[in-house]
Amino acid sequence: MSNDLGARLQSAKESLSAWYDRLNQQWVDVETTLKSFNLSSEVCVTFKAETQEFESDFSGNPLVAVYSRDIEYCLAFKKYQGEWRVCYTSGETGDPGSFSFRPILDCSLDERKLALEGIPQLLEAVVEKAESDSSSLETALGAAAEALSSIKRVAK
Repeated sequence: MSNDLGARLQSAKESLSAWYDRLNQQWVDVETTLKSFNLSSEVCVTFKAETQEFESDFSGNPLVAVYSRDIEYCLAFKKYQGEWRVCYTSGETGDPGSFSFRPILDCSLDERKLALEGIPQLLEAVVEKAESDSSSLETALGAAAEALSSIKRVAK
């Protein structure tokens, strides 16, 4: 191997390593931020959908049927093995059994890169869920306090 090629390889290796570290840190930061919301229920968003077409026998024969399926790519903030995690899955639309969430940091490089597209939607959904939970809790606590107050007046 020439010195020039070796130097280029070393440079590319160092550059990729730095980008991989940054990608992983980005996901750690997202997860840490979402944990700070103290949500009590899961949030899931579909950030991408596409139709995949394929031939039944891949022969190129024009008489062979072409099939298609709709695929959804999802991000979720959910409990995974007892811990709140950012998780990823993809599966066939309408087939819940084809979706299998796993922590984003356990996913392949290609999946972690693709899922970056979904961060804005997931963050928006988490904020909306936190706002909704806060509002409903305020309403429920207000009603409970009012009921308790009326009972206390009668008990005196």
